[in-house]
Amino acid sequence: MMTKEMLFEEFEIVKQKDLKKKSKDGKESYAHRIAYLQGHADAKKEHPNQYRHLDIKFDNLIKMYASGDPDMYNYKKLGIEPYWMKKQREEEEERKQKQNEKNNTSNISIN
Repeated sequence: MMTKEMLFEEFEIVKQKDLKKKSKDGKESYAHRIAYLQGHADAKKEHPNQYRHLDIKFDNLIKMYASGDPDMYNYKKLGIEPYWMKKQREEEEERKQKQNEKNNTSNISIN
């Protein structure tokens, strides 16, 4: 029987393999992760009892990684903002807030 911990450990191993290898266009490769997930998707269909306690939709994960950009896939499909995008938005909001504060204090006249 598979456990989430086992899956996460094995996934981390294949992720490290992918990180060592770049795709043809120089971007991050997801080939090992996709193959790993496909293996579990097939095994889940053949042996559902081994996976009955896990609520993992391997087919959706395969689509996510096959898209070539899992962060943007999740953003477009689920509305989950990627960390880099969130950080960029927050920095921009902070910059605007500081600019507004600076403008407001310079508009105050002293009598």
